[in-house]
Amino acid sequence: MTSFSIVIPAQKDLTQDQEFFILEENGITQELKIHDYDKIFSVPGLYEELLMNKLQCNSPRV
Repeated sequence: MTSFSIVIPAQKDLTQDQEFFILEENGITQELKIHDYDKIFSVPGLYEELLMNKLQCNSPRV
């Protein structure tokens, strides 16, 4: 089983395609775009944790 942690840093004035989060997985830290679904779905459980739990399926208010 893969374990990971997610950090969503404070972000201002970013367009939807610029929004990102930091993923730490198996000792490797990387910055991923929130809409980079190919990479997100390649990590089991990441989509659910990121979108359902962390972001609560809410898009930012514009």
